[in-house]
Amino acid sequence: MQSEDQKNYELVVAESFMTSGWGLAVAFEKDPDPPLEWTKHTFEIKTPEGNQFLSTGQVEFARKVPPGEVQIVLFEELGKGDIPIGSLIRSYAIVRGGGGA
Repeated sequence: MQSEDQKNYELVVAESFMTSGWGLAVAFEKDPDPPLEWTKHTFEIKTPEGNQFLSTGQVEFARKVPPGEVQIVLFEELGKGDIPIGSLIRSYAIVRGGGGA
């Protein structure tokens, strides 16, 4: 059962790029509304080819001109080919502090 402060999201990857020291960054076709909680989440990822897996990512904000800031997710353990454009990402659970959900 999900708590009142959690919401499940389905987000489509519009762009991905590697960042030095942070891993793979993904941006979405539409910003999450309301915004994702600024913390680590476990995400279910389904690629256009049908591959499905779970991965933990850190929600961050990135500057975009215009209109300002957009939410992105950083996946330290993944590479650019792991989450191609068009992949569907679902929020799965929030990872809290010491690794418990």
